[in-house]
Amino acid sequence: RAALGPPPPPQPFAPTAPSSPSRQPPHAKYTGVTYVRSARKFQALLYHKGKQQYLGRFDSAAAAAWRYDVEARKVKGDGWRNLNFKDREQFEEEMRLEGERKDDIDDKLSNA
Repeated sequence: RAALGPPPPPQPFAPTAPSSPSRQPPHAKYTGVTYVRSARKFQALLYHKGKQQYLGRFDSAAAAAWRYDVEARKVKGDGWRNLNFKDREQFEEEMRLEGERKDDIDDKLSNA
C-alpha cells in the first residue's frame, strides 16, 4: 500500500455558481406571493392579525403581487410599507416586462 502523505492544504472558499434561473424561486421578489408547483400558478396570501387570508391563484407573479397590494391597502391602510408596487403604473410596467421575458423564453424554446 502506497503512502498517501499529508492531506492537501485547504482550498480558499470559492462560491458556487448561481443556480439556473429556472431553479430559482420565481416568487421570491414579491411580498405575499408563493408559487404552487402542482397548479403551476402563483398564489397570493395576506397575513393580518395572526390570520391568513387566501387571495387567489394567478398566472403571473406580478398579478398575484398586485392583488396582495390591493387587499393590504384595504386591510392595513395606504401607509402599509410592505407593498410590492407604489402605484398602478409600476404594476403595469412590471406586467409588460414579465410578458416580454415570457415571450423571449417562448422564442428561445421554439428556436431550439
